[in-house]
Amino acid sequence: MATDSRTRQAESTATIYDIAKITGCSPATVSRAINHPEQVRPGTLSAIRDAMQAEGFARRGYRARQQSSRKDVRTGRYLLMIPGAGNPFYGQIIEGALNAASAHGCRLLVSYADSSDVIIPGQNDAVESDHYDGIILMTGLPDDREGGRSYSTPVIQCSEYNETLSGISLVSINDEAGMRKMTEHVIASGRRRLAYISCPAGMRYAVRRMNGFRLACASHGITVPDSRVITLPQTGFEIAHSAALRLLAAPEKPDAVICSSDVYAIACLKAAHTLGIRVPEDLAITGFDDIPLASMVDPAITTIRQPRYQLGFTAFETLFHESQNPETEKQQIFLPTDLVIRETTAVRRSL
Repeated sequence: MATDSRTRQAESTATIYDIAKITGCSPATVSRAINHPEQVRPGTLSAIRDAMQAEGFARRGYRARQQSSRKDVRTGRYLLMIPGAGNPFYGQIIEGALNAASAHGCRLLVSYADSSDVIIPGQNDAVESDHYDGIILMTGLPDDREGGRSYSTPVIQCSEYNETLSGISLVSINDEAGMRKMTEHVIASGRRRLAYISCPAGMRYAVRRMNGFRLACASHGITVPDSRVITLPQTGFEIAHSAALRLLAAPEKPDAVICSSDVYAIACLKAAHTLGIRVPEDLAITGFDDIPLASMVDPAITTIRQPRYQLGFTAFETLFHESQNPETEKQQIFLPTDLVIRETTAVRRSL
C-alpha cells in the first residue's frame, strides 16, 4: 500500500524537467520521447522511459496538463524561426517583427534552425513545451498530405511559404513576377546569352524565381542551354563563387548572369574580377533581395528590392491578430517589390 501511495504521489508531481535532470537529457528531448518516440535514439529513449517508470511519471496526465495550459494561458511570447544565422537577408525582417511585437507589449524570441529542420507547431516538442502564443515561420512547411492538418499554435508563413497550405496565413512577395521583371530588364539592355544561378531546388521560392526567369526568356524567344543554368546544392557565398568561376571560364561565355540572390551576384562579381571580365561592359550581373552589400560593392548590383522590414512587421501584426482572434479568416498577403537598377546592368551600346 505504501508503494502505491508513493507512485500516485509521483504521478501527480513529476515533470519533464525532473525526468530531464535524472537522465541528463534536455526537457525538449524528454518531451520528444513522450510525443514522438520514433525521433529519439533507442538508448536515450530507453533511459527516459526507465526514469519515467521509476518516478511514476504519468504520460497521460502530462499531456492533459499540457493541452489545458495551452488553451487557457497566454504568455505574450512569440517565436520567429529563421533558417540559419549567416544570411544577411533576415536582419531587417527581424527588426520589423521585433518592433511590431514591442508595440503590442509582447516578447518575440528569434530561433535559428537548419533549413531542413522543419518546425511543425502542434507536433514539435520544443514549440509545445515552451508554449508560444504564435509562430512566424520562415523555414518552410511540408505539404499537408493528410489534408486538414490543425495546429495548436497560430502560425504565419513569412517570405518562404508553401502555397498548398490554404489553412495557414502567409506574408511574402511574388517571387515569380519579381524575377520576370528582372530578366525583362536584362534582355532590354541588349543581353541575349543569359545564364542563371539558382538557390537549392528544395527552397520553394527558388522554384518560383526560376519560373519567372524562364517565362521571360520564352517570351523573347531566348533559349538558355542547361549548361548555363546552375542550381546550387546548398546556399553560401563560397559554393556560389566556385560555380560562377566555372560558368564564366567556359568557352561559350554568357553576357549576363541572373542570380536568385544578392549573395550569389556578389560571388559572381568576384569571379568576373578574378577572370578579368569587365562588368558591365562584357558581363551584366543581377541579384535579388537588395541586402545592404548589394549597393556597397563596386560596381553596385542591380537587384529586386524586397520590403524586408515590412515583411517582418506585417507578419507579426497578422500573427498577433490571429492569436487574439482564433476564428479569423486566413490571409495571403503579397507585398510589392521594386527593380533597383545599378551599375552592373548598364545598357549595352551597339558597336
